[in-house]
Amino acid sequence: MANQKNNKTDKANSQTLSAMALKYFQWMQEKNFTRDTLRANRERLRHFLRWCEAWEITTITQVNPDIIERYRSHVRGLRHKDNTELAPRTRFCYVKIVCHFFNWLAKNYYLLYDPCAQVEIRDPGSRLPRTAIPHEQMELVIAQADVQTELGIRDRAMMEVLYSSGVRARELVQLSIDDAELERRTLTVLQGKGQKDRLIPLGERAALWVKKYLYEVRPHYSTGLLEKALFLTYAGKAFSHQGISILIHKYVRSAKIGKTGACHLFRHSMATNMLENGADIRYIQEILGHSRLESTGIYTKVSIRKLKEIHTLTHPGNKKRED
Repeated sequence: MANQKNNKTDKANSQTLSAMALKYFQWMQEKNFTRDTLRANRERLRHFLRWCEAWEITTITQVNPDIIERYRSHVRGLRHKDNTELAPRTRFCYVKIVCHFFNWLAKNYYLLYDPCAQVEIRDPGSRLPRTAIPHEQMELVIAQADVQTELGIRDRAMMEVLYSSGVRARELVQLSIDDAELERRTLTVLQGKGQKDRLIPLGERAALWVKKYLYEVRPHYSTGLLEKALFLTYAGKAFSHQGISILIHKYVRSAKIGKTGACHLFRHSMATNMLENGADIRYIQEILGHSRLESTGIYTKVSIRKLKEIHTLTHPGNKKRED
């Protein structure tokens, strides 16, 4: 009798939401989902698990379509720390990962049915962000770096690269000194989002600041040949994703432009400002490494020569000066 009770307890424990979530993420790792996808999905699914715990929902069998609908209503009310609303696609992603989780449970026979099977969630699609700022304000942000100091020169170089190339924060911190071809004015982004490599143009002004940083600053912080990261912290190490975001956010805030954000603000502004100056959406897609934008569903590959030509003609920051 005692053994039967223990078996029932073990089975119940193995069906807890937290235990099954661990199995789910082990499966995702085995399927080679990217690190960023795993991190984002963990964060969103953990939010669901915390919500369930607050409602005393602890096992996968307790979740039904009504619970899913209640969670969707909860997600619609979520807000950022600054009390602004989540973007429609962000809300979609919070629900999508939950439905993917239960779909996986049903497909692998942990559940008899998928509680999300009748739940219709529509992808709002990718949109050009509204957080972009005009070129004049971006110049004000970049000018916040004190270029009379070594770290100010480094930070100016990083912001110039962000605005000129539109690389993501993770891509910036993963750049190595070998990825910057300053004479050719190109950057090689290895294993970007979706595990894709891409070659993108770098504006003349950005290249000048990176060169200044490489010759005048980086040697003072480099701890040896083993550290290949292009941009180094004061301790001589590569930046973390969080570290670079915090640093850039401080510059945005100090510019007092009425906007918040960090590296993605540079990315969004670069794309929007180039489009407003007449750049074809296909070239923006290629530079940013997007598979699609709202304006087009076709991914068009173009040559690095044409990318550099369009970049030079349309990017407002392509001026040969260091002030």
